Amino acid sequence: MDSQINVQNNKQILEEDEIDLRELGRTIGRYKWSILFFSLFITAMAVLFALSKPNEYESKTLLMPQENAKPNVSGGLAALAGMAGVDVGGGGAPGAEESFNALLNNYDFMKSYIEKYNIHKKLASEESVKNYQFALGYDKVYKFINDNKKSSRDSNSSEEELIFNTFQSVSKTIVIAADKKSAIITMSAKHSDPEMAKYLVESFLSFASAHLKAKDMQDNEQKINYYNEAIRNTNDIALKVKLAELASALIQKRVLSDANELYNVKQFTKPEIAYVKDKVGPKRALIVVVAFVTSIILGIFGVFFIEFLRSNKEENLEQ
Repeated sequence: MDSQINVQNNKQILEEDEIDLRELGRTIGRYKWSILFFSLFITAMAVLFALSKPNEYESKTLLMPQENAKPNVSGGLAALAGMAGVDVGGGGAPGAEESFNALLNNYDFMKSYIEKYNIHKKLASEESVKNYQFALGYDKVYKFINDNKKSSRDSNSSEEELIFNTFQSVSKTIVIAADKKSAIITMSAKHSDPEMAKYLVESFLSFASAHLKAKDMQDNEQKINYYNEAIRNTNDIALKVKLAELASALIQKRVLSDANELYNVKQFTKPEIAYVKDKVGPKRALIVVVAFVTSIILGIFGVFFIEFLRSNKEENLEQ
């Protein structure tokens, strides 16, 4: 008896589910043209948006940390230098990747970099925009949007604000990452102007290397002078020998640094201007497909929501 009741209940539930599915199908059928027009409208807007985005190009350089370019210091002497807070190439100091990334996210340094190379002016210059490439050569939408933004920016933005906005943009445009296995550092930049992408990599690498070398050598010279002064003021022969070795290691470090154009790295490949067809973005087809699928889902959801509101309104009127 109980089994028969359960079978009947299950049958009733299946019938109700079938009725609900049929009702949902009929609801979609009633609004199919509305859903279609909504999807076509959203897709058309996505196409215009995709066409308004210029091609994006990447330029990069490969760098190898100069691990072998370290002064020869014995283990005990290196440990003694470490206790004194002195780095003579025995480790403990931040690597090139960490140093470059620290500068990339430091506003004071980036402000000096932007001002020296006029990055904030070059990014928005007409010469740079002329190098932009668009799908099908259609740039009308971009020009319309950009002209409105430019006029608003020129009237409302101060020089300081423009530099800060450029800092935020460039700190995201330039990417510095190291491969854990090979230790090779990749410094890259993506921009709609392939020449600007190359310029950003070259100028940042040059300016950051000069800054790091100058700071490192300034500290290095202070330590050399201190050790030489300590050697002159001590009568302990053994201590004089150790201090002389430390000073000698720091002098080796200075010579190695002067012999290298970049800070603690060797450049494997130089940045190049990307070929016009070698774009890395935007993914226009993906943008349109995602917009089309999303619009259908939103259209169906909107139809069900409208029906839900309508049924509630009818129930309230009946009551």
